[in-house]
Formats: sequence, C-alpha cells, structure tokens
Amino acid sequence: MILKPEEQGRFKTLMYYVFDNNKKVFKIENNNTVIYAYYDTAYEGDNDLELDEEGYEELNFIVFRKVSDGTLFEYNYHTLPEAVYDGEHRII
Repeated sequence: MILKPEEQGRFKTLMYYVFDNNKKVFKIENNNTVIYAYYDTAYEGDNDLELDEEGYEELNFIVFRKVSDGTLFEYNYHTLPEAVYDGEHRII
C-alpha cells in the first residue's frame, strides 16, 4: 500500500504494527468504549464521493473483526481510535 503524507504518523504506525502482528487480539479504546478485536484485512478505497466532487479523497483502511460477535469495522487516518493496545503495550 502506498501511503499519502496525511497517512504518515499514527495511521502508519498502527497499520504496520497490525500487519506484523496479525494473529494477535488488540484492545481498542474509543469514546469510553473498549473493543477487543483482531486484524481482518486492509484495502484502498475512497470517501464515497464522486471523483469530480469537492473533497474526494482516496484512503487506506484497516479492517478489524470484533472478538465478541465477529462484526467488522474499519479505520482510516480520519477515524483512528483514541488508543490501541497489544496487551499492555500501547501502539497508538
């Protein structure tokens, strides 16, 4: 995946960490909620605007699957959670 300058930093850190540790369960904290999930996949997509619309943007996504019920959810550099942990080790 080719990362844009905006995707450097926290997103890049998380993406490369989960790629290298893709069998682990991660603790994800966001908005006073804790989710345990594992990495599912990553893909390149966009923000659902048309190519000629103002604000169109191509993005990279990291997809996780909840341990509790198998629900998929994703993050991009705009929507990163507050914190992600691998055990006691904080990734971002």
